[in-house]
Amino acid sequence: QKEEKMEQALKKIGSTWIGLEFNFIQHKDTDVQLIKLSEEDFETLEDHQLQIQNMMGSRYLSTFEDEEICQGAQVQTVSSWQKTLSAVSDVVSIMNEIQRTWAYLETLFIGSDEVKKELPEDTERFAGIDKDVRKVLADFSQIKLAAKACTVDGVLKLLEETQYKLELCEKSLANYLEQKRRIFPRFYFVSTSDLLDILSNGNQPDKVNFHMPKIIAAVDHLDLNPGPSPQDRPSATGLESCVGIEHIEFTKPLKVEGRVEYYLQDIQNRLTESLRDIMFQSLQSFATKSSVGEWLKSVPNQIILTVSLLDFTTKMRET
Repeated sequence: QKEEKMEQALKKIGSTWIGLEFNFIQHKDTDVQLIKLSEEDFETLEDHQLQIQNMMGSRYLSTFEDEEICQGAQVQTVSSWQKTLSAVSDVVSIMNEIQRTWAYLETLFIGSDEVKKELPEDTERFAGIDKDVRKVLADFSQIKLAAKACTVDGVLKLLEETQYKLELCEKSLANYLEQKRRIFPRFYFVSTSDLLDILSNGNQPDKVNFHMPKIIAAVDHLDLNPGPSPQDRPSATGLESCVGIEHIEFTKPLKVEGRVEYYLQDIQNRLTESLRDIMFQSLQSFATKSSVGEWLKSVPNQIILTVSLLDFTTKMRET
């Protein structure tokens, strides 16, 4: 009776996996189809693996390890199903990781000129990874059946090698971004995707200007004056605040040139210098002001607070 239960369980497992197909999801606007198992199918996989594991410890195991008996009963051996389901579990698990990492790095190593230029070796490595991943996904899309696709000779080994190469690319990219963040620490507050967009468009300050609120708090955008010719970089003359309506004029225009991480540091320094100069001028004008209202309109908010506190402290010390 227990042997009959094992036989029925094996037949049920066989009938399930002989027709179980992957779910396919289109990758962006390409003809690439990403694969996944539905939650229900994944639960079925775990349940069947548990059943097979229990059979491996059964005293009737030898009956269902005999290939002649199994052929007569039209079922696969228990060890055969153990290998098949294990392969499905391993391949699906590693493919989930590969697809997630590959889709993320694809836009960087293929779409970012900055990454291609700075990481040529990893860019070449990723080109090979991209080819392998697309081929595996195309094969899976053609086969469709999960058990059949996951038990193709060499597929798991190829995926393990691909995952290792992806980790190398990801590590190189992380090290590269860390170098940029150390040069200009405000990059630590910018997401990886935004940072790569900034680095990729570093020679186009107009496009970097879009990210200024994420780089320097309360700054909406820089005021950029174009250069004498289209080939020349613009000059930053001031900034507009994203808090209320406020304009800060730089004491001297700053030519936006060099690498983006360096000229952003120059902009930050020029902003600090300009605010310091404005505060010194405001201290003098506060002492000779004819109207508080007019003085408030002509001075940036932070400077108003600082100057008024300095004046209050000075008067308190005098008294």
